[in-house]
Amino acid sequence: MGHLRGEQTPASDVDVLVEFEAGQKNFRHFMGVAFLLEDTLLRRVDLVTLESLDRYIGPYVLKEVQYVPLAGRILAARSG
Repeated sequence: MGHLRGEQTPASDVDVLVEFEAGQKNFRHFMGVAFLLEDTLLRRVDLVTLESLDRYIGPYVLKEVQYVPLAGRILAARSG
């Protein structure tokens, strides 16, 4: 099930791996990005940082990452 693989359903969420610039990772910015993406994509978004990836699942997630431009920035997106 994944948007990047064309396997999404109407109920599918979008998983997005984000990395913040130094000193910019905080709750306000994290939630701001989540709300921006949900409003833009009209879907629920699961936002994940590199630090929060499980050490066992993380390598599999990173194999599927595709980098996507958004408002002049690059976001790594993985659908799940």
